[in-house]
Amino acid sequence: MFEAAQASRALGRTVRRGDLLIASVDVGGEPLCTLILRSDDADERILERAALVCALLLLFRRSVAEAEGRVRGELLDDLISRPESPGLSDRARRLGMDLGAPHVVVVVKHGGQRERAAFWASSQAAVRHGLAAGRGDEVVLLLPGDDAGGVARRVAAELTASLHSAATAGAARVGGSWAGSRQQAGAHEVAAAYQEARRCADALIALGRAGDGAGAVELGFVGLLMGDGRDVRGFVTRVLGPLIDYDARRGTALADTLSAYFGTGGSPSRTAEALHIHVNTVTQRLDRVAKLLGDGWTDPERALEIQLALRLHRLGRTDDPHS
Repeated sequence: MFEAAQASRALGRTVRRGDLLIASVDVGGEPLCTLILRSDDADERILERAALVCALLLLFRRSVAEAEGRVRGELLDDLISRPESPGLSDRARRLGMDLGAPHVVVVVKHGGQRERAAFWASSQAAVRHGLAAGRGDEVVLLLPGDDAGGVARRVAAELTASLHSAATAGAARVGGSWAGSRQQAGAHEVAAAYQEARRCADALIALGRAGDGAGAVELGFVGLLMGDGRDVRGFVTRVLGPLIDYDARRGTALADTLSAYFGTGGSPSRTAEALHIHVNTVTQRLDRVAKLLGDGWTDPERALEIQLALRLHRLGRTDDPHS
């Protein structure tokens, strides 16, 4: 059937294969439409005209989509590069977007496949009522939603599948800190979210996670350092929440014990000496810590994150006059 369609385009007329009539149309060497009709006595000219009409309609729809894609791309470029320009919200509203609603900026590193990545991003933006623009070795999307990490992972997975090569996506919520509550955002906040999303994508690549997607909150202490919001309390809660809650409910000192344990190089006996308690008590407390924090809490990367959270927790208690 493929060969028949090629023959139809080459000859510029309908071709017959058995009881099938095949009429195919291309524009500038690009196939746009192929109609296949099973008939013994159909008028071939009518089929050819129908194929031509279908091709023209498809070409028109594609032209409209490309024009809208350019408009959406220009708006996103202005939101990133010229956020103080007047009328940005009105331009977005004409495209069916409310920039006051929660959105996520996604920056995707695609390894140089500019045209395919830009086409994919433009299609996604149109379907999901967002914006997309190609910027050098990356594509940028502004999509409705407030789950930066979830959107980044989905975009990375889908674009990686489309390109058949790694696409790495960093994301940031517009109008809020990376672990804060959902906030309403305006046009001027997109530029800051773009910078954070770009740093997240670069960090993923530097961490050997090309092809993955994440927001700053998924990057642990790395995200804490790069996120514009720098929600220290949210970071501490995510890393140490169960342990801190346990201490608060039971009046225990698991956080202090864990700090001393790390401070003595992971030695239960020296921890016991530092806290003036029996080594068996230290062992029991560490067993409870393991149950609360889960397996792998002593792995190097996780341990580093926990130590940073412990330091921040201690500073927070020092700064709190009610602690």
